[in-house]
Amino acid sequence: MSFPFSEIHSFLPWSVGIPAFAICLRTCITLPIAIASKRRRERLLQIHSLLTSKRNQLVSKDAIKQEKRRLYSEFRCSPWPLLLLPMAQIPCFAYATLKLRRLVRMAPSSMTTEGAFWFQNLLEPDPTGLLTVSLGLAYMTNAAIVHRRQQFSGLSKGTFIASILSSFAMIYVASLSPSAMTLYWSTSALYSTIQNALLYRNDTPSEPAKDK
Repeated sequence: MSFPFSEIHSFLPWSVGIPAFAICLRTCITLPIAIASKRRRERLLQIHSLLTSKRNQLVSKDAIKQEKRRLYSEFRCSPWPLLLLPMAQIPCFAYATLKLRRLVRMAPSSMTTEGAFWFQNLLEPDPTGLLTVSLGLAYMTNAAIVHRRQQFSGLSKGTFIASILSSFAMIYVASLSPSAMTLYWSTSALYSTIQNALLYRNDTPSEPAKDK
């Protein structure tokens, strides 16, 4: 079963339909969650600011934790729902990837001629590597944006480095994959990068609060 890609192909060529599906999937599912996460994060930053201003009055770790719980209750805000975005994003990405891979394995003849620009044959890897490099750059840029905006929560430098290394791994995988797969991944990654850049363009990273 190749749904929904086969349905999209009924009125769009593959070179347009594959990116269109990636954009629709992110716009309808992950974008609303990302916007809600941003609003929640803004409230968490307010809590962080209030907690920092009261640190001189809090003499123990237990007092800090108690005050943090009180502020979470007062603002009706908890950091746990921030996990909803990756929990929704990863299954959607995996679902679309598996469906597209299954379709590519069926090798429809239309995919050999309905590519675009330098990748006319979507069943073959990108001959120039431009798609794969674009994919890697999008992943790295997105990792930098995420690292910058999550510094207040103590995101480690090691996690950022791991994200960069995984970007290189993704470049390698994409270089061996059909252009149809790389086109979907690149579109999805670029959408995510632009989304995060716009949502967090005015953010200033804050240092995490340190327990006494």
